[in-house]
Amino acid sequence: MRRLRLEANLTQQELAERLGVDRAHVSSLESGTRNPTVISLWHLSLALRVQMTRFFDDIPGPAEGEPVYIKKRASKRRGPRKEAESR
Repeated sequence: MRRLRLEANLTQQELAERLGVDRAHVSSLESGTRNPTVISLWHLSLALRVQMTRFFDDIPGPAEGEPVYIKKRASKRRGPRKEAESR
């Protein structure tokens, strides 16, 4: 995100003003201490005048022919499932 902001010749403050957030929020997104939602990425792409896919340019994909495994997050549910109550 920082690279895209710098390519647009914007300071963190200028980008924050375009987004309607404070500079600290932009800083935390750039440093990775906050993760943007899909809606936030859309707003960022509009503010930076780039396609949303540009945010993923630096993320490597799997090697050719390498299998892809998706790790599912554990459910927060604890204990056995309860039967659905009658309505």
